[in-house]
Amino acid sequence: MHVEWWYWISIGILILLAEAMTPGGFYLVFIGLAGLVTGACTPFIHTLWIEITLFAVLSTIFIAVFRKPLVKRLKKATPQADVPEFIGETATAVEMIPAGGEGNVELRGSIWKARNTGEKDLAQKAMCTVLAREGLLFIVKPK
Repeated sequence: MHVEWWYWISIGILILLAEAMTPGGFYLVFIGLAGLVTGACTPFIHTLWIEITLFAVLSTIFIAVFRKPLVKRLKKATPQADVPEFIGETATAVEMIPAGGEGNVELRGSIWKARNTGEKDLAQKAMCTVLAREGLLFIVKPK
């Protein structure tokens, strides 16, 4: 028995589309590529078990060789959300923020929610230091 080349190409394209629609870890893209390569090789192969073996071996090799460098490259290009980018910077209170209370501060031209962890109230237009960040909330103390 022999599977036509266009079956393998169709399977490869469907698997590539599945990778594009899912938040996966870049496994399906290599399985889809293996399907495409197997489809390109089927005119030279006339046995189904050899085609299936080729598909399985190519999938394994593609994942083992190419997945890790791809994920590593994409992680370098993607900014990390938990990087302490604003820690240690000076912000300005937009309004009076009581000790232990929350209010707004201005930093880098944008208004942010902030919690005053200092023992003193933070007066309007007073300078404060960003100690930490919890999502979009800055933890600040008077300067």
